[in-house]
Amino acid sequence: LKYDQAEVLQIASIISVTYIALVMGGYGAAKFEDMMEDVADALVWINNNVATTETSSSNNEEEKKEKEGSERLFIFGGYSSGGHVAASLLQQADIFTSKGLPPPETLIDGIIFLSGVLAVRPKTNKIGKSNKTLVDGKETNATAQISNQPQPSRWFADFLTLVAFGRENGPTTPSPLDGIPPKIPHLLLGCSKEVFGLPLMDLLFCSKEFTKLVESKYDGSIPARCVEMDSLNHWNILASSKFSSVLGHELKWITSAASSQRQQRKEVKKD
Repeated sequence: LKYDQAEVLQIASIISVTYIALVMGGYGAAKFEDMMEDVADALVWINNNVATTETSSSNNEEEKKEKEGSERLFIFGGYSSGGHVAASLLQQADIFTSKGLPPPETLIDGIIFLSGVLAVRPKTNKIGKSNKTLVDGKETNATAQISNQPQPSRWFADFLTLVAFGRENGPTTPSPLDGIPPKIPHLLLGCSKEVFGLPLMDLLFCSKEFTKLVESKYDGSIPARCVEMDSLNHWNILASSKFSSVLGHELKWITSAASSQRQQRKEVKKD
């Protein structure tokens, strides 16, 4: 890999800031399981209160009756590391069951990931096992998207995982690209160059690869769409007018796909 002087400075800055965060953060106090539990608890609240929240905002009795008789689509997802947590939770059906929630395919109508971190390569438990990672305490093949990258990129992905989740939890951090996505329409929005085009970090997002995973897993029967925007990066995308315009257009697609998917579920139940 060849970098010009500006790129080298950017990389050095990122590594320096990350190292400081690692030292100050006590080697990652966050536990990924706790994050998924928090989001699952929020889903429980929504599931238990959706009927109340949909009708309580209106003082008009006719409007209340109309809302009570209508069905609202539930679109779920997240931005950046929030996308990582959301995608990982959706692949943990046992958490839904333990919370008394219906399966993801029943509870959720559509999924949106905004510049989601959808691939991580946890650090191996022993030197020399470069093609193995730990998932739920068991060895499994490393994420292809990352394991095929040059060694510096793979090392930096390992490093970021340790910064976020620590030495104890980092190796078991799930990688959604290695898992099985739910049978729910997916919309993935992101940047063609998330981190200024630097491969050291761009490889963590892989929206295109995740879209292909959904398509291939279900032979194209589950709608999946990826839209990447030029001239934006991971930190300015949400504040840009370009993103607002694209999001407005793509929300029509995901709501249409989600509505069709829900209708298909109804027809299956009738049969």
